[in-house]
Amino acid sequence: HPHCFEVRYGHERLILGADDADMKQTWMTAMTSRRTCFLGTSEADPAQSASGNWMLCSILLSSTELIICQEDFANAHLKILASKAVDQITSLLLNGQTGCIVECGESNNNEDDRIFLKLLFKTPHARKAFVDSLRPLWRSLFQIDLEIVNDSSAHSEA
Repeated sequence: HPHCFEVRYGHERLILGADDADMKQTWMTAMTSRRTCFLGTSEADPAQSASGNWMLCSILLSSTELIICQEDFANAHLKILASKAVDQITSLLLNGQTGCIVECGESNNNEDDRIFLKLLFKTPHARKAFVDSLRPLWRSLFQIDLEIVNDSSAHSEA
């Protein structure tokens, strides 16, 4: 099919097809237009860090899942870097104007099973859009507000 593209997750792959080139472009644009953040393991600012601990990525948020992916424009692929169910997100820590740490845990509440996704958004507006999108999804699952903590160095409200 000439209007296909591929989404990869580890060794798994999903091939998606569209009826025509315009529809394929619409889907690719929708999936890649959220290139708003960096995923990292470092405390250093990615703009000033040559360590390679940060990578530019996109966030896809569905009603049930948070997916962080990286685009491969040359091959029309999306590589999934991290994926967590919305009901596994336990809190957000907002730091600075653009930082966000997403804390995730398994349902057994074992502290050793917690995962922290460090995100650094390109703009405060992009971070706010992410938080504003996630907040009602989480509330609809648990009927309470998601815990969102602003660290003491944060200068703007999310």
